[in-house]
Amino acid sequence: MDSSNRAYLGMKDYVNFLMNFWDEIDKVYDGHTVAVSLFGTGIARLWDNSVTHQELLELVLWSLKNSRIQLAYGAGIKIILYGEAVEKVRLYGLEP
Repeated sequence: MDSSNRAYLGMKDYVNFLMNFWDEIDKVYDGHTVAVSLFGTGIARLWDNSVTHQELLELVLWSLKNSRIQLAYGAGIKIILYGEAVEKVRLYGLEP
């Protein structure tokens, strides 16, 4: 919390959130495709204002890759990019 009572999320907390999120998705997704937005691009106040959309997407993908989630055949995870994120993210070269 800062002097104006605004909460900020540190990188460790952000990564912990992502890992816990994938664990919960693994419990409840029931074999369906899951669509999520790019976490941290809205009203979230992250540890550093200079964090780019590209870096956030790479963190989300890294956490998904390192999670214990087991997707059923035909199911998947869709990360929805909207607004300015569409223009600021390079998809070329990203690994699933």
